[in-house]
Amino acid sequence: MEWDENKQDLELFHFVQKLISLRQQSPAFSKGEFSFHAINESLVSYRKTLGDEELLIIINPTNRSLKVKFPTSFADSIDLWTNKHVSNDLMLNENEFVIMRKMK
Repeated sequence: MEWDENKQDLELFHFVQKLISLRQQSPAFSKGEFSFHAINESLVSYRKTLGDEELLIIINPTNRSLKVKFPTSFADSIDLWTNKHVSNDLMLNENEFVIMRKMK
């Protein structure tokens, strides 16, 4: 543990703070039922579902950008990480992810 605040990784600190905030705001994110969702062999994707809330998390762990086509049920979704609308055709950069909430 680095105790000198000037040497701490603040980017990681803010990343973890944002994850904690999402977990507190979204019941499905923290307590939802987990299931893998296959989109393509290069991506890691899974769903979290609780009641009426459904999330689709897509992770691009590769070193290249990938075009993502996801289920039409998520065609008008919001990325909870960026708070922006996501269209059905999405380009994920290397090591990028989206946390999509299905709009009702």
